[in-house]
Amino acid sequence: MLTSIRDGKRTIRVPIREFVVIPLGVAAYGLALYLSYAYLVSPTFSYLGYRFSPPQPLLELVAWLAATLVAVAMPRWLNRPSAVILWIIFVITVVPAIFMAPYVDLLNTGQALTLILVLALVYTLVALGTRRRKPFTAFRVQVSPGVFWLIIAVFSLVTYVLLAVTVGLSLHFVSILDVYSVRAGYVSRLSNDAVLSYLVQAQSTVVNPLIIANGIQTRRWILVAIGILGQALIFSDTGYKTVLFSVPALILFAVLYFRRPEPRASILLFGATFVIAVAAAIDGLQHSAIWTSLFSRRFLLTPGMLTSAYVSFFQSHPQTHLSYSILSRWVQYPYQLKPPNVIGEWLANAPTTAMNANLFADGFENFGWFGLVGAGAVLLIYIRALDRAAAGIPASATALILIMPAISLSNASILTSMFSHGLVIAFVLIAIAPRTIWSPRQPMSRRRSARPWEHRAFGRDGLSERQPPVSETPTSMERAAAA
Repeated sequence: MLTSIRDGKRTIRVPIREFVVIPLGVAAYGLALYLSYAYLVSPTFSYLGYRFSPPQPLLELVAWLAATLVAVAMPRWLNRPSAVILWIIFVITVVPAIFMAPYVDLLNTGQALTLILVLALVYTLVALGTRRRKPFTAFRVQVSPGVFWLIIAVFSLVTYVLLAVTVGLSLHFVSILDVYSVRAGYVSRLSNDAVLSYLVQAQSTVVNPLIIANGIQTRRWILVAIGILGQALIFSDTGYKTVLFSVPALILFAVLYFRRPEPRASILLFGATFVIAVAAAIDGLQHSAIWTSLFSRRFLLTPGMLTSAYVSFFQSHPQTHLSYSILSRWVQYPYQLKPPNVIGEWLANAPTTAMNANLFADGFENFGWFGLVGAGAVLLIYIRALDRAAAGIPASATALILIMPAISLSNASILTSMFSHGLVIAFVLIAIAPRTIWSPRQPMSRRRSARPWEHRAFGRDGLSERQPPVSETPTSMERAAAA
């Protein structure tokens, strides 16, 4: 409660966000996750490990309170890169993991309660760690616009040439039902070419979104077309659904920032609830689970279920201690299969199915609860540095660049996302990007008459953040009046 005094009277104001909007939004999202999982996903995909057991009401109440407290600690506005990444991970990974732990039939009551409380506490600390009153000062590593666009052009050219030589570059329609066969053909033709795999991932998750973001920001629609064409080419050859869905995601975020320069972050919570409801409604009309599987299961429910799966398995089996990662030379790996395939074999008796973990599940796989805390610490360090690297770039531009790398954290470790899914290259490109390339170009007549303060961004209260300079030299009319 907040109190204020006006005209000698004390009034009490209830913070609407903290006591109404956030609790209702979290409850609606949690209910949507439950109904979609219990009535559509689990009956259809139980053979893949999507088990269901009715939850204890008290445990679900604890999950709701924990998720609500985390959401209250989160940034209110999507005005910094850290806020965008935090809210994407929160909606896609943290809330599903907290709400689903009691009913995925993988954890006992004590394990589920521990997961809920530890994950909520870690993510709350990460969110609080991003708060800062003073503005960030950008790293002094920016290059000239010409050099920056040369880097983008050379990187893109090398990627598309290698893709054409190795796999074959073609633009054709790929049905959403045929993506797995296309992807299998791409992987087989890739022949373990790690360099090309990295280049394609970086191009589709960071470089093309950056080109699209710059085109939208500067109103140069040819750049938007080039970026979308690049995504279409990569999807046609790889079959990666994330590349296909990246274009509508970028458009939705662009609309979000067009309506308000600093959008309310809670809109992502309600947006995810809306997506689940629409997919379930369409499936109900068609008597299927296709749309729920495509949107809800793949992007929202799977990260939550697999968090419980990794905690359940690696509490009773040897943890990997980064032996399948950066410490492979010094630590012996205890399994025959890769970690995602180990979970696939244990959960669904499918050793060829790779059930990739999110950053927190991977942290638990390596070092248990300490690994989960460590994943949060690494995330905090990264987004704090990213906020400084992005100082001076419009929030709308950095948001579009970071959408896909942030989503990758829902099905990959923090280290894999950094070096294979674009977090590092996004950081580098944002840090070296000249701040002048994000301003819309204007006609020559307007440029001559424009004054420096006319191109400043507007503050949240609608007033310009910088007023026109006041001349200290008296004008001719002032001198005449004085005489």
